[in-house]
Amino acid sequence: YLYESNRGHDSITCFSINSDGTLKTIGNYDCGGKFPRCFIIEPSEEALLIANQFSDEVRAVKRNKETGALIAESVDSISIKNTTCITIQE
Repeated sequence: YLYESNRGHDSITCFSINSDGTLKTIGNYDCGGKFPRCFIIEPSEEALLIANQFSDEVRAVKRNKETGALIAESVDSISIKNTTCITIQE
């Protein structure tokens, strides 16, 4: 799956990647904040962590590992001022 952040309308778009390299749109999902600057799939692949820069938060959005779809109604967030990047240390 391929994800992209859309800062113009504060969303994340999910695509599946076909065997010929073309993309198919799975869905467009509200990021739950303003200006999604960076995002990362966390190690279990069950959530997408989104750094919403202008709403000063990192939001966790549940993810369906089989379909790539995001489940926007199942979220958690933490306040972090001017968040712009996310990294995970293992």
